[in-house]
Amino acid sequence: LRGEGNAMQLAYNGAAAVSKLATVDTTIDEDLLNWEAVRLSGIAFKWTHEAPLDLAIAEVAVDKAYSRVVVNPDGKLNLQQLKAATPAEPAAPAPAPTPAEEKPRNIRIDRVNFTDSRLNFTDHFIKPNYTADVGGLAGSVTNLSSDTATRGVVDLKGAYDQTSPVTIAGTVNPLSGDLFLDIVAKGKDIELPKLSAYSLRYAGYGITKGRLTLDVKYHIEHGKMEGRNRIFLDQLTFGEHVDNPEATKLPVLFAVNLLKNSKGEIDLELPVSGSLDDPQFAIGALVGQVVSNLLKKAITAPFSLLTAAFGGGGGGGTTAASGDDLAYVEFEPGREDLDAGDRKKLDAVVKALLDRPAIKLEMAPRNDAQKDPLALKKATLRAKLKATDDAQYAALVKAEYLREAAPKTPPKDASPKDAAPKEVPAAEMEAFLLDRIPLGDDDLRALASRRSEQVKAYLVGEGKLSADRVLVATAPQPSTEKNQSSRVEFTLK
Repeated sequence: LRGEGNAMQLAYNGAAAVSKLATVDTTIDEDLLNWEAVRLSGIAFKWTHEAPLDLAIAEVAVDKAYSRVVVNPDGKLNLQQLKAATPAEPAAPAPAPTPAEEKPRNIRIDRVNFTDSRLNFTDHFIKPNYTADVGGLAGSVTNLSSDTATRGVVDLKGAYDQTSPVTIAGTVNPLSGDLFLDIVAKGKDIELPKLSAYSLRYAGYGITKGRLTLDVKYHIEHGKMEGRNRIFLDQLTFGEHVDNPEATKLPVLFAVNLLKNSKGEIDLELPVSGSLDDPQFAIGALVGQVVSNLLKKAITAPFSLLTAAFGGGGGGGTTAASGDDLAYVEFEPGREDLDAGDRKKLDAVVKALLDRPAIKLEMAPRNDAQKDPLALKKATLRAKLKATDDAQYAALVKAEYLREAAPKTPPKDASPKDAAPKEVPAAEMEAFLLDRIPLGDDDLRALASRRSEQVKAYLVGEGKLSADRVLVATAPQPSTEKNQSSRVEFTLK
């Protein structure tokens, strides 16, 4: 220690240790951060009033650390309130930083080693309360620095509730003013019934069986967060429904059946993103919104959800069509036969449904109010005339028109000029004959029925779907102004 006032200089070289530390969060009277020992070696510290703070540490050894993360009854994290909260005012706002806190600093920590440490998470917002431990935490964080160009390397391993292995790895720079983080965390074979409190609150169903494997990646840079949550659920089984005003009204069971394959597995990838500068930013809220959107998609676009799950999150997979394209088969007006494209699409539907045994398919034929009647009449006229090609058809239409349209006996006062036939366009002659072909609602219903039968026959015969999984509506759906189509539409049940 040298000098006085603004000329004071402080330096330290050596080691330091703090043993048997225990701290308490006084706002909730619970443990916050404890450890058996934290030993710092290779310390080089310099400070002056004018120059940036300079600190280098060769190694930090952390032995049997215990950290508590708590979600308070108001839904806020205890860590968010540490700066300013008191027992009398637990929700006090954090004070604005002072110029002294913004002083430049040069910090480097070569290695932090963790041994037999533990992280506890407790949620008092959920009723009943939920608690989870990641114990046996060991590993290292290396190359930490306040230099924005450097990246610390994280390599940690532990166990969730002493049974499920957990790994945390990636790069991070928590010491610079602009947080950088690129971390992957994986948890394997986590017992889902332990999360039943969350399922009861938000889904209205408890969990009786299942395991969770979680693979998440979060990237934070320049205040922006991009996250990917890869979730693998094995044998997820819900209990009885429990009335809960906070539970979603969305079709949870249908969505689960839609996502669950024949092995009882659900493989999802849920992206999240947000800004750390947003005062409403919360990871839980973002993930909750993504899950809510997933459930809504089960209602609004179930085939998109089905193909996304079938393709492992990609949405396209190897199917002939993806998304809402699989929700129908289109027909040429008046026709009922399947073409190669239709069969390829139905093959994709079959492949997805065979892997989703709890889902049924309901078919509803829809006729085009203009094109289908016209096409049926043309087919009837062509058959009546026994035309074998277009040229012959045109000639026969003209002959039939002249026969049908010509007066049976000419007027007595008609001149030879008046008796000569007038030149009529071919389309007009055809329209004249088509108007005289009877066509009723029964004919259109029969067309719709034949289309449904063709589709079901292919799904059951070629696709090997069980017949009781393919349901057929008894009557064609009326076309609307916005939906004039000749198709068989599918609904998942």
